[in-house]
Amino acid sequence: MNKIVFLIVSLFVFASCASEYQIKGSSTVARLDGKMLYVKVPQGEELVNVDSAEVVHGMFTMSGPIDSAVIATLYMDDQSIMPFVVENGNIDIKIENASINVSGTPLNDLLYDFIKKKNSVMEAIAMAPFLWYDFYIKHP
Repeated sequence: MNKIVFLIVSLFVFASCASEYQIKGSSTVARLDGKMLYVKVPQGEELVNVDSAEVVHGMFTMSGPIDSAVIATLYMDDQSIMPFVVENGNIDIKIENASINVSGTPLNDLLYDFIKKKNSVMEAIAMAPFLWYDFYIKHP
């Protein structure tokens, strides 16, 4: 009898240790309303749907169990919207006309800090020819 009780208690303890992700998203992009969003992860040579949700009044939620962090991509139909990391915790996704941001978990915070820095470097590189022209042509 003690072995059975120990087994049941052990199962509850292990079940309570399971990792879970919770995605709460918002969008100000009107064309996303009523659309289905899909979380896809690479599996071999293919992308596999892990979760999906419909955008209703600019809001969507997804959740599920996860055993380890994995890089994923958010899709609308077959169109890639953004990369993010599915990991244990509450993931906040904000989709706006001019920007996309994911936060709430350590790896997503690091990923989007990197993306912001990369974008600022790319903007500086794009402006470099104009700065070169202004400096040498206007100030001989």
